[in-house]
Amino acid sequence: MKTGTLQLLPTPCNKKIKDPNFHLDYKFSHNLIYLEYTLSSNLFSQFRPLDIDTKKKPFNLRREDKLWEKNCLEFFVSPTQEPGYIEFNFSLDGGWNVFTFDGYRKNKRENMSITLQSYILEQDKEKNQFIARFHLKTKENIQLQELHGCAILFLHNSPCYFHDLPSLQIPPDFHKFHR
Repeated sequence: MKTGTLQLLPTPCNKKIKDPNFHLDYKFSHNLIYLEYTLSSNLFSQFRPLDIDTKKKPFNLRREDKLWEKNCLEFFVSPTQEPGYIEFNFSLDGGWNVFTFDGYRKNKRENMSITLQSYILEQDKEKNQFIARFHLKTKENIQLQELHGCAILFLHNSPCYFHDLPSLQIPPDFHKFHR
């Protein structure tokens, strides 16, 4: 089992964002993957559409592409003994997908061996906190070599980028995640 927490920091271009507490907790156990994104910030109410109706159930869960064009939470994994990587994408309106690449942006294809088991969004307006939980199941046991998390959230119709990488170009290319 592999577990950990990644701090997601705003890129330097996001000057309006001061000290957000944004992190991603992950757990890989056999063929199960657990991801939990937590954002606590005074800017919470300004991100759109983080002010979601969490009582509106069920979400229209669907595989979708180009989720980075709206609020999107992402997770990248480089499996051991593999030259490529796996990309997990989650929108905040029920869209999600998992893609496998053979190399840097090379031969992108949907990974149908990984399925979404649960999709939970919660918010606490008093604490200025938003939590997104995703549980996935894979037919294969993924051995991790490298991983990283990131997010694209819109503030006043402009994208704000968050990531756990020490250095990243502007605008960021989250596919370049090798440290």
